[in-house]
Amino acid sequence: MGFILDWFRRYWLAVWFIVITGSRLSLIDPAQTDRVLLDGAVYLLATRTWLAGGDPFTVEIHQLTFAAPPPTLLPMVPFAVLPPALGLAMLAVALLVSAVLSVRMLGLPWWWLAFPPLVECVITGNPHGLLLPLMLSGRGWLAILVKVYVVVPLAILGQWRQLFLGALAIIITVPILPWAQFFAEFAQVAGRHAEISHYGLPPAQYVVLAPIGLVALLIVGRQKAAWMAVPALWPSLQPYYTTLAMPTRSAVAAAVISLPINQSGLFALFALAALHVAGWYRSRRVPPERVAEHM
Repeated sequence: MGFILDWFRRYWLAVWFIVITGSRLSLIDPAQTDRVLLDGAVYLLATRTWLAGGDPFTVEIHQLTFAAPPPTLLPMVPFAVLPPALGLAMLAVALLVSAVLSVRMLGLPWWWLAFPPLVECVITGNPHGLLLPLMLSGRGWLAILVKVYVVVPLAILGQWRQLFLGALAIIITVPILPWAQFFAEFAQVAGRHAEISHYGLPPAQYVVLAPIGLVALLIVGRQKAAWMAVPALWPSLQPYYTTLAMPTRSAVAAAVISLPINQSGLFALFALAALHVAGWYRSRRVPPERVAEHM
């Protein structure tokens, strides 16, 4: 019995990841395998359309449209110039490698590769999966081009050089990016993005919970707040956004985030804040002589 309890204490999170990831993968319809890597296919088609002089914001595959800001097109160019099937395959390989690098660079156990948001990011082929290795290797400026919301953790962490380089890269590339189409079609692009972002809370609930979330960010401290801010409070969420919480290395946060519920990142932040408050309360109750023993 003791062995079983010890094993469970060590691997409960692994079991949790595998069960939830397995249940999600079981929902994939074998008749719709063309929807695997669908996000990646849309990003690459949009990039090829832009390179050919067309409007990338008009592309559509299986009713999924391109709704990212223009800088996201730039990191997709190396994949988009390849033949379509090969380019999508290479993007999938890059995301797999990025997933392994994310786990390795953070020093997490190998079974974190089954972290549901990480798996979903690879399955959908979304470039979001490239972010963590770039940020952890000091290339946050390039991560900004991939996904603009990277500026949030970089700003909280005070990585001003990366923010400056990212802004400079965007400014330099303004003449070649389709900003004119983006602003001309902004209402439609924003509307399409809202349609595919079903992972957040309804506006009325968000307005109530967001201020509490800001307080929770202050409670957990700067380092954890940097990585929890987007998963918890970004207005338009997709499930894979929560991979940004991995650097917190929190088993409790990861377990909550793995749940297939809306705004799991916000509830994970609340759980982290509660643990911090409980820890502070316990430390206040420790007798002075016990404190002296550990000094």
